[in-house]
Amino acid sequence: MAAAQSDRIGTVPHPSRSELVRFSRYLLAPLALIGIDDHLHECSRCRLLLAELPAPPSYALGRPFPGVEVIPPSALEGLVRDWLSRFQNALASGAAIRIAGEGLTEKLLYQALAIVSSRMRRDGVQLEVRGNVFHGTSLPPRMNADAAILLEAPIFAPNFGEWSECRPGRLNLLVGHICDWNRIGVRPDLHLAPTFDAELALVPVVERLRDLAGRNRDGSELALLNAAGLDLPDAMCSGSDAQSPLVPLVDDRGLPLPWRALEWGQWLAREALGPFHANELLDIIQRLSPVTAVPMMAARLHSSGALCR
Repeated sequence: MAAAQSDRIGTVPHPSRSELVRFSRYLLAPLALIGIDDHLHECSRCRLLLAELPAPPSYALGRPFPGVEVIPPSALEGLVRDWLSRFQNALASGAAIRIAGEGLTEKLLYQALAIVSSRMRRDGVQLEVRGNVFHGTSLPPRMNADAAILLEAPIFAPNFGEWSECRPGRLNLLVGHICDWNRIGVRPDLHLAPTFDAELALVPVVERLRDLAGRNRDGSELALLNAAGLDLPDAMCSGSDAQSPLVPLVDDRGLPLPWRALEWGQWLAREALGPFHANELLDIIQRLSPVTAVPMMAARLHSSGALCR
């Protein structure tokens, strides 16, 4: 009887380690997520097990990133304040600001934008984020908000439509990888270059990505597609398990979407895997037939310049 009691709290069984891993990565069905969340409120044993697991990905603007800090919080706060002041001034006169980052600064860039967005909303600014799922090449419509962020903006060049307009009381923030801005011949207004702290923090992440590519052929192919600029529909990831580096994207309420991406960030994957696999991309596209079933996926690969830098 005592052994049976140790396997549950009341009538609720303790989740397994695999279930806790999947819980931490949003890989369970919504009801299962809620059930384990309720269990963790009551069970100190499972909270301890969860705390001992590898850090789950963090999210910013719906995108997953490694669960490691890339700069000290004080430095992040300084960047946020600088951008918040800059964007508030630009909003009054109207502006379209092009922002660039790199693999080692992707998380920092998205974190800063997420915090700036939250503070602008708190001050009464209507702000929207478009393009947080990377799968098409059709320019998302610019909704009637005071400020708007367009992710992976260079993919939609050369015609940015309303996103390039500068009207008083409207602010457009166009975000993209520095290589993609360079590829279309556009000089960004803001370029977030790597810091020593970011390089030091993310070296193990890059090594793990490259190890994944060397060990796991299937995982490598999915990772390569994501690194090339594609998020993957759940149907393509049905065989992945709790050890998979692919995690769901989330919406603005934090709920999982039916699309997955590498938990380490798409730009970081691009820089880590690109030098090893650029020549294999076309062969992988041809063999992974589900790619052709996803609207505009092949066009997205072509537009992104694949992994070419």
